[in-house]
Amino acid sequence: MNKLFGYMGSKQKYIDIINSKINESDKKVYTEPFLGSGSIFINLTRQFDKYYISENQKDILNIFKWMPQITVKFAKEYFNKVKKDIDYNTKQGFYEFREYWNNTLRERYNELSALGLIILITNSINNMARFGPNGYNQSYGSRYLTDFKKKRIFNTIKYLGKIKDKIEYFNDYKDCIESLHDSVIFVDPPYYLAPMYTCNWDEKDTKNMLDELNLEDNNVIYTDIENPYGNTRFKNKIELKKTKKGQTNPTTGKRKKLLNEIMYFNF
Repeated sequence: MNKLFGYMGSKQKYIDIINSKINESDKKVYTEPFLGSGSIFINLTRQFDKYYISENQKDILNIFKWMPQITVKFAKEYFNKVKKDIDYNTKQGFYEFREYWNNTLRERYNELSALGLIILITNSINNMARFGPNGYNQSYGSRYLTDFKKKRIFNTIKYLGKIKDKIEYFNDYKDCIESLHDSVIFVDPPYYLAPMYTCNWDEKDTKNMLDELNLEDNNVIYTDIENPYGNTRFKNKIELKKTKKGQTNPTTGKRKKLLNEIMYFNF
């Protein structure tokens, strides 16, 4: 499996079932408007003539812009050099490198800031990337950039290098899907029914996003918590798993409500 970094909300565990549905489509263009860790994009089991991908967090998108441009040798040398100078697998080293990345690398938006961010996310608590006004601010999570994880990163670099001339990048999902037709689109937006505190996505955003998708000319696969918009606009769905919403109320002691995580599709 190819992998650059972990990410909250990643569809890594659904790669096989999502790929099986993607492979049923005869479209020659692949589009993913909400990229995140790109677990589906970098593990596609068929080739496309063109790839349109979008991610609104510029630092995350920068990773995907640069990984196809570098070599495995360059990545290996960078990881080794940083570890020799700052042992990012230790708590002290992590925070030292995080400060260095925020103050020196981030605004460069180059291959070094991309590889550096992979180090930070990999060693962060819960693999959850979090940014604030001063840059990356997620805490150390006693996780390590092991040789096994590096091997996955190197495999991904090789994969992306082979298709680099076919990829087009967008920072806004609306630009990514504008005037799009004859494409298979994998849509994995934030879940408005199970919101994360780091995300401002809400029900209106979900409705607007689905309004903007061209369901007539494109094959669309849409993953989300089961919701009325998905149920009315897609004829087909597969249940992926049960997802818990919110925390147990300490006053009432009521248990978390279980919500269905669904893969909707229109073909």
